[in-house]
Formats: sequence, C-alpha cells, structure tokens
Amino acid sequence: HECVERGLGSGAIHNTRMSDDDAGSGVDDSFPYTLHWDRPNVCGCAPTPRCWQTVEAHGNNVVVFGGFDGKKKYLNDVYLLDTEVMAWRRQKCEGLSPPGRYAHSSCLYQRPEDGHEVLIVVGGGNGKAFFNDVCILDLQTLEWSQPKVDGRPPAQRAAHATAIVGG
Repeated sequence: HECVERGLGSGAIHNTRMSDDDAGSGVDDSFPYTLHWDRPNVCGCAPTPRCWQTVEAHGNNVVVFGGFDGKKKYLNDVYLLDTEVMAWRRQKCEGLSPPGRYAHSSCLYQRPEDGHEVLIVVGGGNGKAFFNDVCILDLQTLEWSQPKVDGRPPAQRAAHATAIVGG
C-alpha cells in the first residue's frame, strides 16, 4: 500500500485540526492532527489493479507509476489523480519509457536548472531480472529520460527506498 498526503483536503486521507479543548489533555501536540479515512467520489480512467507500484504527491496530483498486476504483467504506465476534481487519467508520456517494473522506488526532485519537478525512478524488477537503473520523468513536459550516471553503480535492487538528501 502507498499513501501520500500533502494537504490534499479532499484526498484519500485528510487532516482535521484538533480542537483547542484538547490542549492540556495529555494529547501529544507534536502531531496536531487526527487522520480520517474518506472514500471520495472519483471519476475517470483509474489505474488497473496492481501491487508494488510507487505513488508520489505532485502539486494537486497524485502520480502512480508501474507495479505488478498480480498475474504476469509488469507495468510501466503513469496515472495521475487530479485531487481538485477527483479525476483519474492515464498519462501518455514522450521519450523512451522505462521497462515495466515492480518493487522499484521513486521520489520527486525539483531541478535547479529549469525548476521542473521530476519523478526519479530507481531499480525494481520484472520477474526475470532486477534493475539498477535511474529513469526520470519530467512532470512538466511529461518526457522520460535515462540520464548517464557517473561512478560505480549500485547492485541491482528491489523493495528499497529512494530519497533526496540535501538537495
């Protein structure tokens, strides 16, 4: 399961501020929200059932990439959920799409050279092999690229995490 929350008021999970009556009641104020599950009405072309995908919050969108259909298909599709109108769409992307994969990791990064936010996808597998590649989807132009990475690459990997540190 994946869950993202970035102030998506009407999203799958949203925050509700505790009342001032909770002050001094022994409630830990370091996390001043209660979580509330909601099942909003959602329209559009939803992603097919899958597992081991990645999910990231990007502005008012939730981005879903890849995964495994639980039978025999390793996916490399991109879906966007517009949280303003709660509508799914399958996103057509330009460039060379990465091979279908599951158990990969992803994170978002804002490139300083153009200010575009990009989805960085790392590793994963396809049932025959595991990957150690890096694939980038520019979320403004919706174009995939596979950058040349200097240095010694890590071993192939799956079911791992990716994060941006200090950047």
